[in-house]
Amino acid sequence: MRYESDLQKIAFRVDNISIVNVSRDKNYKHSYRNGRTKHGFIYTVRGSIRNVFFGCETEVVESIAGDLLFVPKGTSYISTYLEDGTELKIVHFDLFSGELPEYLSKPIRIELPDAKEIIDSFFVPIKNPSANNPLYYLSRLYDLFWQLEKKHAKIPTKYKKLKPALYDISEHYAKNRPISDYAELCDMSEVNFR
Repeated sequence: MRYESDLQKIAFRVDNISIVNVSRDKNYKHSYRNGRTKHGFIYTVRGSIRNVFFGCETEVVESIAGDLLFVPKGTSYISTYLEDGTELKIVHFDLFSGELPEYLSKPIRIELPDAKEIIDSFFVPIKNPSANNPLYYLSRLYDLFWQLEKKHAKIPTKYKKLKPALYDISEHYAKNRPISDYAELCDMSEVNFR
C-alpha cells in the first residue's frame, strides 16, 4: 500500500532563535521604547509583570505565573516587574521569510494548556550541552506554532457540526475508521455526513 500527499507550503520561516531566562525584583523596568528587535514568546514562570504597550489596541497586559504572552517585532512597550523574584522565560526569533498568522500581529496573551511544557522544552539543552543543536530549537518553535495553529484553526460556520470528526481525524490521523463512525460523532446520518 502506498500513501502520498502534497503538503501545503509553510507560510513563514523563522531564523535567529535565542532564549533568555530572566529573574528580576519588584519595580525593575525594562523598556523597548524603540520597539522589539525580534518577535518574542514571554512565559511568566513566577511572580507578575505589567506591560504597557504604545500605539496598540492592547494598552496594558499584566501577566502572572503560567501566562504566555506573544509580542511582535517592532512593538514599543515598557515592562515593570511587580514582585520580587519574578522570573520569565523568553523565546526570541526573527522571520526569514513570509508573514506570521494574523492572530500574532499584535501583543496577545496565549491560552495553551501545555504552554509551560512547550516553553520549558527550549531550555532542556542548556542542561545537556551535547543536545545544543539549532535544529532542536527550530523544531521546538515550529511545534509551538503548530499548537497555536491547531488552537486557532477556523472552521466555517456551515461546517461547525463536523468539528468532532475533524478533531478526531487530526488527533488520530493514522487510524482508518469508517465514515459511519465520523457521522456518529457528529450526530448525523452517514448520507448527510458525506
